[in-house]
Amino acid sequence: MRHSLKWVKLARVGIASIFIAVLTVAFVDFRQILPNGIARLFAAVQFVPSVVTLVAGASLSLACVGILALTLLFGRVYCSTICPLGVLQDVIARVAAVFRRKKTFLRYAPSHTLIRQIFFWGVITTIPTGSAGLAVAWLDPYSHFGRIMSLLVRPLILLGNNALVPVAEKMGWTSFYHVNVIWGGMPLLTLVTGFFLILIVMAGLRERLYCNTICPVGTLLGFLSARSFFKFKIDLDACGKCANCLKSCKAQCIDLKAGTIDASRCVACFNCLDSCENEAMLFSPDWKFSPPKTKAKDTFDPNRRALLLGTAGTILAAGAWSIPSALRAAPGTHAGRRLGGKFPHVVTPPTARDVDSFLARCTACQLCVSECITSVLQPSIFEYSAFDFLKPRMDFSRSFCNYDCHRCLEVCPTGALIDLPILQKQVTQVGVSRFKKKHCIVEIKGTACGACSEHCPTKAVNTVPYRNGLLLPQVREELCIGCGACEYACPAKPKAIVVEGLEQHGIARREHEAKAVNPSIQDGFPF
Repeated sequence: MRHSLKWVKLARVGIASIFIAVLTVAFVDFRQILPNGIARLFAAVQFVPSVVTLVAGASLSLACVGILALTLLFGRVYCSTICPLGVLQDVIARVAAVFRRKKTFLRYAPSHTLIRQIFFWGVITTIPTGSAGLAVAWLDPYSHFGRIMSLLVRPLILLGNNALVPVAEKMGWTSFYHVNVIWGGMPLLTLVTGFFLILIVMAGLRERLYCNTICPVGTLLGFLSARSFFKFKIDLDACGKCANCLKSCKAQCIDLKAGTIDASRCVACFNCLDSCENEAMLFSPDWKFSPPKTKAKDTFDPNRRALLLGTAGTILAAGAWSIPSALRAAPGTHAGRRLGGKFPHVVTPPTARDVDSFLARCTACQLCVSECITSVLQPSIFEYSAFDFLKPRMDFSRSFCNYDCHRCLEVCPTGALIDLPILQKQVTQVGVSRFKKKHCIVEIKGTACGACSEHCPTKAVNTVPYRNGLLLPQVREELCIGCGACEYACPAKPKAIVVEGLEQHGIARREHEAKAVNPSIQDGFPF
């Protein structure tokens, strides 16, 4: 299998280009051009989101099972083709090579086994302690890619768009319009920028070093890849020691002197197969559950079958331990449970469940934040807790939740946000408005207002006679869905009406359902 497989690299590059292009557009598309179903599909086949979805029972997502099976057959094709962060590292390496004065020759490098194990087992052991949300969110490669695109790249694109607006107006173009640029808080930008800079340095100097040291997904798939059915091998009789394979290997896993390839670190990019002039590189069946023994420093191989079994057992047991029973609970009833002292000032997106289940499933990828048409969804800092950093919340100081929109629900790949029909989303009660009379302009300045009532889409906020012919707001809790339109519209400082989040989401009544029914009216006319 030599000449016949050289086309595989082109196919891999093509598929990888599609994945990174679609996911990049999904995170930076402020014009909402990309269909929601496409964005969700490409995000849902990422390994960690599919694992979360399957374990949580949000849907029968078998993408993670397919990725594991694919790895056992052909090695780490996920890392080189499907994972957007992996492809981004390839792009960074290419750009770095263009600006590098002298071409570098990345020789074979021993495996950083201890580092890989520390990060991998660090994630696994945090699951039973309740810290899995933080560990998974910060070590999931897909979510890292999403945060980079959403919090760093997207605002820069918006700035570029806004800079072109005056030019477009002079040219008579109507396709450009001004878009508000919303930057994340300094802690968010610092952490995301810091990670991105580390990724740039690692990829620019050593290409896939991040994938083979820090990334726990890479470590798990590397363990399976070392036992894959198809492997890259060197035909020592045909090899001319030209070192073209070394120059093209982005994982630094080819030991030309020993004539071996570390399959646990090989990301199946097929560069070596394409670059070998003597056709000495092979990609052929060679299945052994226990890979050949080599020096401990050279490969990631604890040489224990218990690693695979223990990993699977730990994930399943820890998942059952850590995922709250609310994940499987039915949607709330007409009365949602108040937050009390837990997260009293936080309102989550409309999940139709509860805050705990939302936080357990969310990987903080920011896809819903990028897709929100009103930008009311913003990444949290410490509004939930230190363990739920960057997970989205409603920020009614910036905007409100559009009554006729459920875009965030349509794109969530993990089931943290259920894809509710628009009619059901419109009665999902995520919070309840609280009116504070002492802050109201009507009370303080003795002047008419009514902004909150005018903007309420469910008529939960209306006005009642007060004094001197003025009207004072009144909240009907059974109609309120917590969309924040009233809070955003309120001109008072501090706000005279604010939304208090619900720990357990409820179902609000519609206005016609809340009206009292005359008992004398039955089956037709009342007489």
